[in-house]
Amino acid sequence: MVRELIDLEAYKWPITQWIRVRTSDEAIIARLEAEFEIRVSTRTLRRRLQEWKITRYIRNGNSPEVRILITTLYRLGCTDIQIVEDLKSSGIEIGLRTIARIRLEIGLTRRMTTWDRKESDMALFNELEKEIDDGRIEGYGREFLNTYFRRKGHIVAR
Repeated sequence: MVRELIDLEAYKWPITQWIRVRTSDEAIIARLEAEFEIRVSTRTLRRRLQEWKITRYIRNGNSPEVRILITTLYRLGCTDIQIVEDLKSSGIEIGLRTIARIRLEIGLTRRMTTWDRKESDMALFNELEKEIDDGRIEGYGREFLNTYFRRKGHIVAR
């Protein structure tokens, strides 16, 4: 005997809305039963979501715009955690490991050769001398001074 097909097309809109607010499969099944009196198994729900090409995960790590933002923030001297926070404040949900993976794919590594380190240190010392002579950073504390130089594009250790 063949089972009767459950037509969920009429309920596609509420199901997609529940998926967007991250409702679990069990909660969706319970709501379908409570609100529309439809019994659906977890497998049927997942199969329909797959047919409708609806996923719970936002995949925006491979877009060129995100890669440009990561590169820009890296060049400004932000750490991976700061990059994640900045992208989240911009409305882009992305994880710390994804940032690290994309950064390494682009070729942005944190390691420097001895020559690059020396060149970077000399540029930082020159900038520091200039800023001290101007008197702008005289009263800055350690954390504010660190933030100030990172915004200027210098990678500074605490």
